[in-house]
Amino acid sequence: MDKQLVGVKFQRLQLKALKETEGNPQIMSDDEFNGLVESIKQKGWLLDPAVAWLRPDGEYQIISGHHRVRAAIEAGLVEADVKVVEGLTDEQARLLVLEANQRRGRFDMASFDSFIDRIIGDFDIDIETVIDEIGLKNTVDGNKIFDNDEDEVYERKPFRRCPKCGFKLTK
Repeated sequence: MDKQLVGVKFQRLQLKALKETEGNPQIMSDDEFNGLVESIKQKGWLLDPAVAWLRPDGEYQIISGHHRVRAAIEAGLVEADVKVVEGLTDEQARLLVLEANQRRGRFDMASFDSFIDRIIGDFDIDIETVIDEIGLKNTVDGNKIFDNDEDEVYERKPFRRCPKCGFKLTK
């Protein structure tokens, strides 16, 4: 891709005016999508704005955020702030769709476990509250977390903290 001057700005847009990129290869399970819808209903669209390309014909084509846009519409949002990119070719826009999809990453389950443990310990909340807050319903069964990307089950090791010093005690 040749480097060229590309303009980027935030713009409030009608969500239904955003066109999806045909053939976008990113997938999301129904449970993940429903969790995203619930999160947006409860908190609004706080994280990761959509990125759209202002095409030469004046239409806005989604580069990143296809599921977020659909979930926001389903949650009842009419408009949102979108990062708008200008000055791309069709080839550059399609390559950016692929780049955005492949950069999503996934959880390292041991780090995920440790991070959740710190939240539970630091804020004295339970695992169900954490799961509800981040929209992971139906991916957790007791202390088992299902890694949707690999159909694996990760067993969380429950713990409690010493009430005097906060030292982590495993059960």
